[in-house]
Amino acid sequence: MGRVYAAEDETLRRRVAVKTLKESDERSLRRFLREARAAARVSHPNVCPIFEVGEDASGPFLATELLEGETLAQRLQRGPLPVAETLTLAGEMLGALEALHGAGIVHRDLKPSNVFLTAHGSRLLDFGLARELPGDISRDLVSGGELTRPGVIIGTPGYMAPEQVLGRAIDPRTDLFAVAIILYEALSGRRPFPGNTAVQVLSAVLHEEPPALGDGSALAALDLPIRRGLAKPPDRRFGAAREMADALAAAGQA
Repeated sequence: MGRVYAAEDETLRRRVAVKTLKESDERSLRRFLREARAAARVSHPNVCPIFEVGEDASGPFLATELLEGETLAQRLQRGPLPVAETLTLAGEMLGALEALHGAGIVHRDLKPSNVFLTAHGSRLLDFGLARELPGDISRDLVSGGELTRPGVIIGTPGYMAPEQVLGRAIDPRTDLFAVAIILYEALSGRRPFPGNTAVQVLSAVLHEEPPALGDGSALAALDLPIRRGLAKPPDRRFGAAREMADALAAAGQA
């Protein structure tokens, strides 16, 4: 959707990241503002903060913290994460989601490329698909209501919950399904719902169960809470981010 530049805030003398739009059509602009407003509503150390939103001759922009490190997707190209590192990451992601959900927002596009790893912890990125929880829909993040076209699946194949694939109502458990996918991939080095095409991946999300995480007592202990997070019906998953975080922490100590 945009281009991101490293820049200098000349007033406060700090380095920032400045995101600009590739195309400034109405839909892109509204989604751009949705990203800014969603992130601005949450103050949490594992959510990348928004410093400023504005517009100049080149178009709209938003300034955020300049992060140094790499995305989780880049890190996983070198292989799985150790169990202890994965548990730390899980706690950070779920802590950020607890704050996000508490603000009445569902991210809807959690995936390794939207998790940035720094020396001081991880940050959740990219709130361009975030939306209000169903009960708060009258307070949509962007005036004008829903930004997606009827019949269009919103999310990233391979990290979408079944209810997203089917176009049904979403809630915080939708994000927890994505977290379980990310943790499964981080520990095993493979995606739980593979496929050569988007259709094959989405079919696997709807109908297949992933194999066990792997050998070893640590992975076996974590398999149970992660598998619960991957339950097809939302009511079989954890009800809240804190509940999932506590279950993972307990499994990690087993």
